[in-house]
Amino acid sequence: MRAALRARFLVFLRDGGSFSGLLVDVDDRTAMFTDVKLVQAHGTLPADGTVFVDRARIAYLQDGG
Repeated sequence: MRAALRARFLVFLRDGGSFSGLLVDVDDRTAMFTDVKLVQAHGTLPADGTVFVDRARIAYLQDGG
């Protein structure tokens, strides 16, 4: 995943949640995203600050352009 730093992704979580964000750092256990927008049925909602996600919670990533 390090080769994908500074790319925007749609992140789909194992619990069904999803968001878009810019991947800025990653290690063996955690992925860090900035400029995050929560994806909801009625649109997107900006998140405040940096979002850290346990990589085990990520189902898959999709190129977010």
